Amino acid sequence: MKAIRDFSRSSSFSLSALFTALLMLGVFFIAYFIVISSDQTLIRESEAAIDVDAKGIQEIYYLAGIDGVTQTLRMRVQDSTNSSFYAIQDQDGQMLVGNLSDWPTDIKELRTDRLAVFNIDRSFVANIPSAIEKDAQSYNVLGRTMVFDGQYQLFIGRKIDDLEIAQWVGRTFGWLIVFVLCLIAGISLWVGYYVVSRINDISETADRIMNTGDLSARLPVESTWDDLSSLAVSLNRMLSEIEYSVNNIKSVSDNIAHDLRTPLTRLRQRIENQFDEETARPLLNEADNLLDMFNGLLRIADIEADKKRCAFKTNAVDDIVHDVVEMYQPLADDKNIRIAAEIKPTSATCDKDLIFQSVANILDNAIKFTPEDGLIQLYCGYANGEVIIRINDSGIGIDADKHNEITQRFFRDESSRTTKGNGLGMAMVAAIVKLHRGKLRFASNPLHTGSGLGVSLYFPTGL
Repeated sequence: MKAIRDFSRSSSFSLSALFTALLMLGVFFIAYFIVISSDQTLIRESEAAIDVDAKGIQEIYYLAGIDGVTQTLRMRVQDSTNSSFYAIQDQDGQMLVGNLSDWPTDIKELRTDRLAVFNIDRSFVANIPSAIEKDAQSYNVLGRTMVFDGQYQLFIGRKIDDLEIAQWVGRTFGWLIVFVLCLIAGISLWVGYYVVSRINDISETADRIMNTGDLSARLPVESTWDDLSSLAVSLNRMLSEIEYSVNNIKSVSDNIAHDLRTPLTRLRQRIENQFDEETARPLLNEADNLLDMFNGLLRIADIEADKKRCAFKTNAVDDIVHDVVEMYQPLADDKNIRIAAEIKPTSATCDKDLIFQSVANILDNAIKFTPEDGLIQLYCGYANGEVIIRINDSGIGIDADKHNEITQRFFRDESSRTTKGNGLGMAMVAAIVKLHRGKLRFASNPLHTGSGLGVSLYFPTGL
């Protein structure tokens, strides 16, 4: 069973989705900045500054004439912090003032009042202020021309090399950051998926161990760098210790049963030989009960050790169940218990004797703990691709909170203490079901009579 069936509903996915959303928000803002840089927004600021400068010079011309304009430009050229280019010439092409020694050809071809970007060679610059890099061989300039009364032509330009560098840096590093953020977002989603997958693998293995009781199974360890693999290693060590302890306990109980069976058999023979029949009968019954108990323990140990798989073959399960019903029908008739059996043709790969034993144990309990004039319903067939054998009775039943104790060795409910038995029947059924890789389920009051117990066996049709 997967701990997290839907990746999109996991907390790992929620966190990774949150991180991805935040990263994508950052990507959006960075992409917006890149668009601004690519959209010449910074250049437009220079264009606006040139337009304002041109309007200011035009106002000076209206108020103070060409002398006022030349005086203003001379002061601006002398300002070492100014990174602008100015040049003014008369109608004869004579340069009046400015930091350009000549009127470049591409400026001559520039249409009046139109902004354009062009390159000015260093040789055309007469006075280079400190705000402009003096070692450069040429300058990228955004500029425009103005004409006053058809006699004077003015050029106003602003160096934009730094703006272009800023644009390049912004675009380059912007896309680099976008790539890094997208990479982080992808890694975040991958980490979330990886964590969910590893948790599901661990959960499925743990669930399989619980369902089958196979303590030899281990959690998958796919790497050594992640914390979940370290957790799996620690859990595997714990499972090894538990398996060792459980095997030791089973070994002790099995050895005790094996070692005591022989002296009990000899004791029984001596009772038969040394006592008369009336005196020996209760002693023999107690000895037989102990021998049955030890034989049951050894048989359970034999089943749990998987020593019976050699007898597996395809069998007609319905015939096995029929044989069990026929064998126990006289016992049911003695108590006037009606067995309502619905047995459908069913086959599976199984051990015929063990399936017979498991159904017999369940039916024997049902008859034993069902009062006279009671009812037992038995069903054998298929359900969801599995073989199902269900036995429901109207007996005294067992409380639902004790269902997990039914398959424990020597378990006997308080209400059944006076009934003959050793508490190993259902433990053997559980061992048989485990051997067949099946499932054992219990239900209280299955026939809606106010009491009773329902026992269902599920096991695959093939192994």
